[in-house]
Amino acid sequence: MIRRPASLALALLAAVTTAAPALAQTADPAPVVAAERAFAAETATVGVNRGFTHWSVDDAVVFDEGRASTVRKTYPDRDRPADEPGLNWWPNFAGIARSGDLGFTTGGVEVGGRRTGHYFTVWKLQADGSWKWVYDGGSGATA
Repeated sequence: MIRRPASLALALLAAVTTAAPALAQTADPAPVVAAERAFAAETATVGVNRGFTHWSVDDAVVFDEGRASTVRKTYPDRDRPADEPGLNWWPNFAGIARSGDLGFTTGGVEVGGRRTGHYFTVWKLQADGSWKWVYDGGSGATA
């Protein structure tokens, strides 16, 4: 039988009990929700193309007519067309990785004042502390 010194056992017990609360903690998704709300507010002002390109990483993924595309290809950075209908959305639910560097938001969407669906956005924390989305998609629905 191998005997270990009591001090080693106590040190191991202290390390495990000290680390347990840190592992049980969850990150707060509030910064992701704030980024989503700022993204929606800016897009309502500057238009879809400008808003989507400003709040995304360069190679962010969207679906365009059922095919995966990049945000810059689908939404080139340009002025808002005069006839662009209003696009509004709001987060109903959000989550964040325990690491605090990846999160998501999901909620309802309206186009031109009519409920048209639900969105799902994946967000990534950037080196400068800002949040940018890496995937944006959703599904159609009227309720």
